[in-house]
Amino acid sequence: MVTKLTSVKKPGKQDQARLAESQDFAQALIRSSGTGIYIVQEGKFQYVNRLFQEMTGYAEGELIGTNSLALVHPDDRGLVRNKAIEAPKRHSPSQYEYRAIRKSGEVMWVLENVTSTEYEGKPATVGSFNDITERKQAEEALGQSEERYRTILEEMEDSYFEMDLSGHYTFFNDSLCRSLGYSREELLGASYRTHMTEEDAKAIFKAFNRTYRTGKPNKGLSYEVVRKDGSTGFDELSAFPLRSQEGKIIGFRGIGHDITERKRAEEALRQSEERYRTILENIEDGYYEVDLGGSFTFFNDSLCRSLGYSRDEMMGMNFRVFTPEEDVKTVYKAFSQVYRTVKPIVGFSWRSVRKDGTKGFAEASVSLLRNQAGEIIGFRGVSRDVTERKRAEREREALLKDMRKINRKLEQSNKELQDFVYIASHDLREPLRKMTSFGTLLQDSLKGKLDEDQRENFEFMIDGATRMQMMIDDLLAYSRVATKAKPSEAVDLNEVIEDLKKLELAIRLDETKGTIHVPETLLRVNGDPSQIHQLFQNLIGNGLKFYREGIPPEITIRTYQIDDDMVRVEIEDNGIGVDEEYYEQIFTMFKRLHSRTRYEGSGIGLAVCKKIVNRLGGDIGVKSNPGEGATFWFTLPRGSYAGDN
Repeated sequence: MVTKLTSVKKPGKQDQARLAESQDFAQALIRSSGTGIYIVQEGKFQYVNRLFQEMTGYAEGELIGTNSLALVHPDDRGLVRNKAIEAPKRHSPSQYEYRAIRKSGEVMWVLENVTSTEYEGKPATVGSFNDITERKQAEEALGQSEERYRTILEEMEDSYFEMDLSGHYTFFNDSLCRSLGYSREELLGASYRTHMTEEDAKAIFKAFNRTYRTGKPNKGLSYEVVRKDGSTGFDELSAFPLRSQEGKIIGFRGIGHDITERKRAEEALRQSEERYRTILENIEDGYYEVDLGGSFTFFNDSLCRSLGYSRDEMMGMNFRVFTPEEDVKTVYKAFSQVYRTVKPIVGFSWRSVRKDGTKGFAEASVSLLRNQAGEIIGFRGVSRDVTERKRAEREREALLKDMRKINRKLEQSNKELQDFVYIASHDLREPLRKMTSFGTLLQDSLKGKLDEDQRENFEFMIDGATRMQMMIDDLLAYSRVATKAKPSEAVDLNEVIEDLKKLELAIRLDETKGTIHVPETLLRVNGDPSQIHQLFQNLIGNGLKFYREGIPPEITIRTYQIDDDMVRVEIEDNGIGVDEEYYEQIFTMFKRLHSRTRYEGSGIGLAVCKKIVNRLGGDIGVKSNPGEGATFWFTLPRGSYAGDN
């Protein structure tokens, strides 16, 4: 529709008055509507009303004849130009928004309606011009606010959701999608029940229903999440009523927080606490925690059993109740020391008086007890009941005291016995020598004059005296192991063996055609040289004595270092051997396995060997099979010379 604006004949005075009144009324209506009016013809202003001038800040003379696009923001001129071109083609007014620039340079937003018309017989455009700057600013602020909160919702780790009254999602952020494993399309319109257990869904329904009835939010609702892939987790949500503009509750909105890790940590902590609580309840030692005043705040059953009180009786009980009065200060000082130095005490002796009045003893540890902020709130420790041990120690001490008395008496008796043996042996040697000597002289002087029985009796007498002499010599050797011992020193066993081969054992080696082998240099030992000499003489002599008929005896000697302080010596022979049942007996005094007619000797030699070895802190033994020889072994302290490493 095209509006024609034409000039009319000049009115009369009355008509002019009516026209002026009509124009004033029209201007008043236009002004009150806040609309600026303009006419543009061939792109230039032909008419602008007063309000348009006020809006743009230009006077009428500054606008008429100027290009209308000059008032349009450069970025919007293309839009306005196109609308102006389209206007003649439209049959209805065209409405659009754009930015105009006031004379002051300020930018204003304009809502404009334009339509085609004729002005003074030519096509023109008439437009209405409304300032909508405030509305656009409000819209922009609202858009920015919505964008800001939308950004917050999308970027925050917590889930945000909105749902209708039936529990179906109407809006949510990406965090909820990630948390549940569903896409936006899958989650939109879905019910909250799809990702909860049946039990949790009922609990959440009750919470939502309570929010609906009371209008009050529900916070801290925990539930187990069942994700799309079947995995589970835990979430904590807070639900609020969602209202319409009229204030009516139309649904719910809320925030969900993933607490899976917290739940797992809580469960791990619970299991840990349960595990350690089980340990504390099952251990024999008592465990306790007390406040700064020394009153129990926690303890295990073992401590109850130790003191004889029930749990109810002990809870809150002060240490003074079961501590003897004379020990209270000592215990207090120990706890005070821990508090001041922040260092624990271990093995603190603590006497106690049980509920039944009996006394007990404990060894306790004391250390500080702190809260999560690191503040000292008390003490804790472990208490071990050592009452029985203390009693045993007292009994042992009494027994040791008695044993020391007995040992002193035994030592005195042994000394007296050794003195007696030595003196008796020494005093018996002289008459026995005389018996042997005079018996032999008498036998020689009566040679040829004695009958067979008389001659045999002389031989028995002389042989008995000789054997008695040998036995007394061996007894003297046995007693001298303790009474005549010399200080220990390093002994070269290689020299000992060479001396024996040249002197004491030379005749026996020659008679038996025996040999002594030393495959490797022997280690040195520490001991009395004369006794070490006697030890090797007895053991090697045994090997040369108990040989198999027709087989020359062979003795092999080896040494081994068995630790830093001891040496093991082995003397191996190829003789008749020893049955296993006699391994221990052969080291007993006067124990003989063979008759004197076959093998001479008193049966004391191995007993002397054992006494020498034991005196030096070693052990002695034998390994053998009958008919396959024997290996006598013993251990002695390792010897070293000055300058050895």
